[in-house]
Amino acid sequence: MDYPMDKDDETLDMSWIEKQERILESDYAKEPVTSISCRVIYINQNDYIETMEKTTVNLTANLTANLTANLHIEDTGSLLTQEQLLYHIEMYKKRTPFSKYVLADILVFHVDLEPEHIQDFSSYDEEEIKVYSAKLFKKASPYLPISLSSSLPPFHDINTIYFVYKETPLYKKTYMLESAMKQDDGSIPKPKKKTKGVQWSANKKTKRRVDV
Repeated sequence: MDYPMDKDDETLDMSWIEKQERILESDYAKEPVTSISCRVIYINQNDYIETMEKTTVNLTANLTANLTANLHIEDTGSLLTQEQLLYHIEMYKKRTPFSKYVLADILVFHVDLEPEHIQDFSSYDEEEIKVYSAKLFKKASPYLPISLSSSLPPFHDINTIYFVYKETPLYKKTYMLESAMKQDDGSIPKPKKKTKGVQWSANKKTKRRVDV
């Protein structure tokens, strides 16, 4: 008996099969990272993650001339150029009527595991994976390009750049000053008017005009 084909089956995403075939055929060989996932994290004034956005950034091949091999061009990984980096830093900034979000950190999670260590890594328990993963986090400078060495294909999807923004109030000083001056009824006291008077000096028996 023939069953009607579901329309969704016609557009079934089979890309994961292609990825698995590439992994099996690569024989654990490293490949350049052509794009990388980015997470933009916004932290509010209470140090809580307010929102998180996800995007993908295309990388540039990092080609280096080898002078010892008749100017042979070597592929030394991938690069997020300084121009790309500054563009994304500015793009992710945001403001509210009372605050702005300022870049606090750029963190890069990049797995550069060597092919000969893949079998050892696969036998790690959960705690060993946590310890190893913590070493893969590195801080990046907002003023320098981010260089990423070639990586094993299974790890391409988890390599990630994190942009962390923290909320900063725009009127913090004014607000604190007014709050400190407020009376019990919530109003701000008006400054006292200066009055003129006469003060006598006991030593010189003279008088001088002072403002009170």
